Amino acid sequence: MKFLALSLLMFSLNVPAETRLGEPLQILFTSPAVQEVCADVVTPHPTKPGFWHLERPNFALSETTLFATRHLRPTAAGAFAITAIDRANPVSAREVIRFQERPADIQFHGGKLWVLFRNRLLSVDPQDGQVLSEARTHDPSFAPETHAAAHSMTWVGDRLIIAHGSRGLALYDERANHVQPLSDLGLQDQGGHISKAIDVTPINERQVLVVVDNVTVSEKPPFAFNGLMIVDVQSRSVTKFPSNRAQAGGLSYARAKVVGDKVVINNWGLLQVAKLSDMKQSRTMQGSWLVTRTQQDNLFVELMGDFYVENDQVLVCAQAYGKDATTGRPSRQGIFYSRGLE
Repeated sequence: MKFLALSLLMFSLNVPAETRLGEPLQILFTSPAVQEVCADVVTPHPTKPGFWHLERPNFALSETTLFATRHLRPTAAGAFAITAIDRANPVSAREVIRFQERPADIQFHGGKLWVLFRNRLLSVDPQDGQVLSEARTHDPSFAPETHAAAHSMTWVGDRLIIAHGSRGLALYDERANHVQPLSDLGLQDQGGHISKAIDVTPINERQVLVVVDNVTVSEKPPFAFNGLMIVDVQSRSVTKFPSNRAQAGGLSYARAKVVGDKVVINNWGLLQVAKLSDMKQSRTMQGSWLVTRTQQDNLFVELMGDFYVENDQVLVCAQAYGKDATTGRPSRQGIFYSRGLE
């Protein structure tokens, strides 16, 4: 990790105001507590040499704390934990709460930690882990393993928007503790084809960007929709930008952030960047691919899960893999990875 720390010293530390109460994110992600989270994204299989368990952590940020999902040694409470890292002193993490089920996403809003599962939403006290509220995002009889499961969420003002798989977008009303449909996005009305909303991220105070993956496949047109959508949460208008398959491929297991005019995407572990202005002009999503390798030993890097962008630097946990220089055997390790967008 030394090469990462040294390279970070060269980055601009003109940090946005919201990060000044604790460590800048570029420094925070090199701290022992966050490095431990990143190291755990790749763990050797206990009984099968040459096999690894992979984890894709989710993060949530308050002014003072970075929250991270972890897969830890099981206890009676479960193996899926949310841990809290003090941004002013990121030496170690404290455990907030555990679950039997893997969280799909976490957010911090209004002094509460919000935890999304495949068909339910919890609010949790970030200090003592007490569950404050629970709401079903779908009928309790809903099978959580289907393509209609909830994947991601984001706050836009006081509205919580949920990317709910093939059901499109859902809207959570905190006062009523109730989830209702926002837009089906036409994901199940494609002549027999089905797509699913797998991520949602804010563009501004009234628009969100939705990442859509196809569920059904076809060897020839028409294809199920795969690409990005811009949704106005007030008017509920939807603008679709299908992936340019020939130039940019499709989106799968993707997470996205909007930074100014840029759309930064962790697309199945690969880093992709598109521009909103180009999308609106071409009516398609045709981002550029950026090479991701470690600087020191030139290992391949696969981005794992959620990420942040600060000062045009992507900050993410990743698995670095290649051949061990000494033994020639396959080598994998979980690391913190940072790369510029240019």
